[in-house]
Amino acid sequence: MKKKSILGIMFLATMMVLGAAGGATAATIIYLDNDAADAHNADWVTALEGAGHTVTLAPKQYEDIHTTPADVTFLNSFDLIIMGRHTSSGDYDDDRPTEPDAWHALTAPMIAMGPHNLRQNDLGFFSVHATENGDVTMRVVDPSHAIFAGVPLSPSNEIDITIPAATATDYTPMDYAASTDNGLLLATVVGGATANSPYIVYFDGSQPFFTGSTDAAPARTPAAPRLVFYAGGGITDGDFDLTADGTTMFINAVNFMTGAAPGDGDGDGDGDGDGGTGEVAVPVAGMPVTGAIGLGLVAAACALGGSMILRKK
Repeated sequence: MKKKSILGIMFLATMMVLGAAGGATAATIIYLDNDAADAHNADWVTALEGAGHTVTLAPKQYEDIHTTPADVTFLNSFDLIIMGRHTSSGDYDDDRPTEPDAWHALTAPMIAMGPHNLRQNDLGFFSVHATENGDVTMRVVDPSHAIFAGVPLSPSNEIDITIPAATATDYTPMDYAASTDNGLLLATVVGGATANSPYIVYFDGSQPFFTGSTDAAPARTPAAPRLVFYAGGGITDGDFDLTADGTTMFINAVNFMTGAAPGDGDGDGDGDGDGGTGEVAVPVAGMPVTGAIGLGLVAAACALGGSMILRKK
């Protein structure tokens, strides 16, 4: 059977889960992508809109914000900027350090989904200039964080958030725990080229991305929270590749970032970042979606003979 650009029954079940969450406070989101509405980005937009958010797709429009003040004002008008996986690092690091500085000066929170833009000599989220990809699993470092609400983990806090058709995940190969990088490590890569490679990292905007710098890659401090959440690299660059639980996690991350405050690195809403025992998780924009509901709907879809077919080019 010819593979088409569709999500299939399992994705529809995921959207049912998100719709069933209800009560979500809609956020305005701009999704950065290399292309206009197409197979790379349509399903991400569908997932975000299914969670109650309003999405503006920006196809390769904001490559020179350091010379276009109106673009800076426009980007800052959103509750959240998502830099999708189907973007090119060279579009965000022209005229270094001027253009990267302009991106880090944006006061809107941001989620970055691909490692290529984040290398030391590009936007400089990390102190290494390397990327890797592989068939990896996620190990959650802090299961109590709001991003993981309603997501079932193994006894060792591991989960595979990509669908079987996704043969590889892009990530940054580095031992983050042993580095001079300053983000809050929320999840690591299991089975990757380097132990403790970051999968999800939160930067609260209170300190530089990493300690130390070079002329080509000065250590910069973002003006607002930034979240690295690697996704979208497992099929064709930018394609939707998350399971129902991975989708829950992604929407939790979006909701967390639209309510995150600088300094609130542990996600409890009190701004101290200490992760103290007994603290309450930060309220997110939408009601957390339970993994049990998601799995039930997916199981029902599969019982009906549904299958998940994503784009494979």
